Amino acid sequence: GYYDNSPVNSTGRYIIFHETGGPVKIMLYDIEKNKYNSISETSAYNWQQGSRLMWLNENSFIFNDFNGSNYISKIYNIESKEFATIDSPIYDCYKDEFALSVNFSRLNSTDKDYGYKNIAFNPVQNTLENDGIFLVDLKSNTSKLLIDFEKVIGLHTQESMKNAQHCFNHIMISPDGNNLIFIHRCYQA
Repeated sequence: GYYDNSPVNSTGRYIIFHETGGPVKIMLYDIEKNKYNSISETSAYNWQQGSRLMWLNENSFIFNDFNGSNYISKIYNIESKEFATIDSPIYDCYKDEFALSVNFSRLNSTDKDYGYKNIAFNPVQNTLENDGIFLVDLKSNTSKLLIDFEKVIGLHTQESMKNAQHCFNHIMISPDGNNLIFIHRCYQA
């Protein structure tokens, strides 16, 4: 995991982690039984933040994946051993209620340590007006644009932002779920 999410669930019994040495595996360790289980594999990861693997509650965790054409996320329930698919990747989650997401292809085009490389970024399709931070409802599996680049750039436009490539990174939801923080970066092409 990354520094912002504990790999240990709230009961202290289970640990989730990535395993490498081939495909990146999503692993679950049961401390009481001293047993490792390979839960899944993912091809949506980076070496800084992995697949954004994190607990949603004491029995379910989420991680990003790639289905061959789109980035998605998967929720795994350790009791039922079943997966639920969310049609958007996630960056941070508030419990099992909602998540925030970004365009991981855009992020990869500006900061390869944090983006995903499976889909090339398309600036014509992903304009500053229709791209940014997305709100993902984990219950209804829907998403909508919450904060777009155009609005953020307009808050404090600087000459250096013209013709720059923009990305949002390090998104974090507050512990009460009411606020968020993020970094807006721009890079000269």
